[in-house]
Amino acid sequence: KLWKQLRLKDKILYFANVPTDLQLGKYLEDHGFEIYGIIDVPDLLKKSFKEQKIVTYQKTWYFRDHMKDSFTKKIDEGYLIDFEKKYSIDLWKLVYTDRNLYFFNDYHIFNHNEILRIVEQTARFFENILLEINPSYVWIHVPDYFHIELLYELCKSKGIKILTLSSARFPRRHIISETTDKLDNAESIFSVVDDCNLKSFEELKALTKNTYKSIAPEELGIMLSNKIKIKGFWHYFFSVINDDYKKFYFNFGRTRLKILSNEISKFLKRFLRGFFINKNLKKQINLDTPFVLFPLHVIPERSTLSVASYYTNQIETIRHIAKSLPINYKLYVKEHPIQIVNGWRKTSFYKQILEMPNVELLHPSFSNEDLLSNCSLVAAIAGTTAFTAAFYQKPSIVFGDVLFSELPSVHRVKTLEELPLIMKNALASKVKINDLNQFVNILFKNSFELDFYGIMAPMVKQFFYDGFTTDVYIPNDDLKKFLDSKKNLIDIWGSELIKKIEEHKKMNIKNEI
Repeated sequence: KLWKQLRLKDKILYFANVPTDLQLGKYLEDHGFEIYGIIDVPDLLKKSFKEQKIVTYQKTWYFRDHMKDSFTKKIDEGYLIDFEKKYSIDLWKLVYTDRNLYFFNDYHIFNHNEILRIVEQTARFFENILLEINPSYVWIHVPDYFHIELLYELCKSKGIKILTLSSARFPRRHIISETTDKLDNAESIFSVVDDCNLKSFEELKALTKNTYKSIAPEELGIMLSNKIKIKGFWHYFFSVINDDYKKFYFNFGRTRLKILSNEISKFLKRFLRGFFINKNLKKQINLDTPFVLFPLHVIPERSTLSVASYYTNQIETIRHIAKSLPINYKLYVKEHPIQIVNGWRKTSFYKQILEMPNVELLHPSFSNEDLLSNCSLVAAIAGTTAFTAAFYQKPSIVFGDVLFSELPSVHRVKTLEELPLIMKNALASKVKINDLNQFVNILFKNSFELDFYGIMAPMVKQFFYDGFTTDVYIPNDDLKKFLDSKKNLIDIWGSELIKKIEEHKKMNIKNEI
């Protein structure tokens, strides 16, 4: 009771979009926090959230209910202009990070007025909530859509402490921080020399083993069964799609006929593009040739859309890297095996790379181990391969701010004009064992072990047709039974959230003194 009384004034605004958020909210509620919830779930799942008796929200807002407003209303451009100035947020930049609003939407091309209406509705919605409750903290998932990015940026501008979970780039290790994929107070943390037991490169490399395997569908046992995929599709096709469903802007243009034709088209494209890949992408290559490795990113993906938003065109990035190579080097570009989930890329994309004279395009099955062991440098937009490179004693180049940017062997590109010089300096640099030991030691001290996919994969498998659909109704008893079975894992997550809150409080007291 005393614990709750001490925390009574701490309000947490909780952005919830998966059922596990309920148990996490319950943990925080049990530790004395007032919980307010923005719920962002589709219609069938919304019923489950409304019926749940797991966490008691002080107040909830269902985001999608507030976004089905008429698109014939006049846009208040003055409000948007003032909003940008007041909070120093570049709204168009956020729009271009959204996979639904731009480029990746197969069902609807949003026009200028539709986008501005969505932006205005979203901005007013979040601004009003923050003004109403004035939360001390906002729990938010990794921002990967426009509206989540906007809430994230708005909280930052208003000085509200953000709590977000992201990977520590090691299997089953995570951090909670204000900025996704960055440690809080990174400069001060890494400025302190930490005495640690030195490990060899081989010992350090062992820490990165199974990084991909730990999140691979085949390892998690999801999205593999065609039988379950068909069941999920028919559930979506007959249970989800209705007139109300189509009012939310994510679903504009989605009719049963369009969805069916699109799925057939995806199947054919996957087959034809796969045939092209197997015929034209190299499965064998001369590893004795000096080369720089560029691993293609999965698209759409946050690492290109948000982290390095001015380098989303990977063809152009590859071309810039190829221009910057020393004359005796080649650029080896490897396709990402997970891109098959999105039906591979257009054959025209691959053909443009194949036409570049000092570039070789590698098959997705090519061994990463062989490439990392033999390359001179890794160039990546923001991917983990640039981090893994250090464990193979290889420097790297990145085009966005990432968790491992503090490593001296990681070279950040900020302007393209600097790329040739950065390339030259990076190729001449070495990975120092002391630097890597120092970084790993600090990262492990400031992260924690959490089997995140051990929570999410069983939930997806049990309720969401292996991840082939996101809108289902889950009876309260079934939901509670599942969350109880994962309570110990989710409690670890909750305890780390509270630790981070206590860190913020200590920092506030220190700053006030």
